[in-house]
Amino acid sequence: MSTGISSWSNPDAITAIYPFVGSEVLLTVAGVAFWIWWHIKQIQDENRELAEAAAAHQTAGVKKVMESQRVTPVLVTDKT
Repeated sequence: MSTGISSWSNPDAITAIYPFVGSEVLLTVAGVAFWIWWHIKQIQDENRELAEAAAAHQTAGVKKVMESQRVTPVLVTDKT
């Protein structure tokens, strides 16, 4: 990929030399739209998982759900 500059003798006349000049606004809008979509999708997925967990806890009881998930307490020791 070439910048198209043959001489660096007049740096005041040199404009942007990076690829895709002029597409900054389009790429920014696309990035912001993706960012907003990702947050919406993440919230929907987390709400669905939370609703499933709440339903499991209501139907089976907390103790039974904890046993089925094989949640074991972690012993933390202080080695100072």
